[in-house]
Amino acid sequence: MNSLDKEVHANHSEYEIRKKYLNMTMGDNFAFVIEEDFIPIESSDRYKPLLLGDHFNFGGINLEICVGAGHTLGLVTILLVEERTLLLGDACNPFTFLFDEYSLGVSSNEKTLIELDKLTNGRYDRVYLSHGDGDAPKVMLDSVLAVCEDIKAGRTDDVPFNFMGHTVFIAKKIDETMKRLDGGLGNIVYSKEKVNQ
Repeated sequence: MNSLDKEVHANHSEYEIRKKYLNMTMGDNFAFVIEEDFIPIESSDRYKPLLLGDHFNFGGINLEICVGAGHTLGLVTILLVEERTLLLGDACNPFTFLFDEYSLGVSSNEKTLIELDKLTNGRYDRVYLSHGDGDAPKVMLDSVLAVCEDIKAGRTDDVPFNFMGHTVFIAKKIDETMKRLDGGLGNIVYSKEKVNQ
């Protein structure tokens, strides 16, 4: 784990926080969950450091740890070199969160994504995310970069959105399945106070 995410790990490991997230995603089925169903979370101290530029051989596939900070300060992306696959995780997706105390602002996130694009451009053919079925078009990074520019230029729909006590904005209008109405791919949920950060 990147040590910059130790605080996020500690906060999101708390039982009450985990209950809130599970309740939000399970709806009525949450009534069947009991405390014993929750796996105990160990301290982040047990994790080995995951640093930008690290390389790992994983069964004949080389993994390159790349920049990804935005959704959290320690978020990384991973390039599977021989597989020509980029694991974006929460760095870019159809609903990228950039609003809470653990995230960068839109401008800083954009700088991270530009750096990621320079590092990985032409080196991948597939992209995977951490939400939905995980599969995404190769142009997801470009799409989220375009949304960053639209936010900074005031070309957004700014749909109000409430998430666990945060009142923020969805940059581009979406349908009930969270797909953009204008046909675009990436989207950002952001705080107006963090646009230029």
